[in-house]
Amino acid sequence: MEKGVGMIAAVSSALEFRKTHPSADSEKILRHVSDIAHQEKDIEAKLGMIAAASRAIKLLERNPSLKDREVIKLVMDDLPEIAKSVAIADEF
Repeated sequence: MEKGVGMIAAVSSALEFRKTHPSADSEKILRHVSDIAHQEKDIEAKLGMIAAASRAIKLLERNPSLKDREVIKLVMDDLPEIAKSVAIADEF
């Protein structure tokens, strides 16, 4: 799966999980996304998926009134920055 598509899929999954489990905290949501990312073979793609979902959760924590599509749009706008941070993290 293309990394950008996987990252957005992870964001969508996090948002869906949050809807179906309204009492879930950010840690539980990220655990869910991590379980999905585990299926990906490329380590950079895995990290990207988790990083994108984490960015979405942070956006929602700062502004709970955001709609899912707004969160997805904001994360999509940040994909190059997220991918760059993941590539740097992968070097360590």
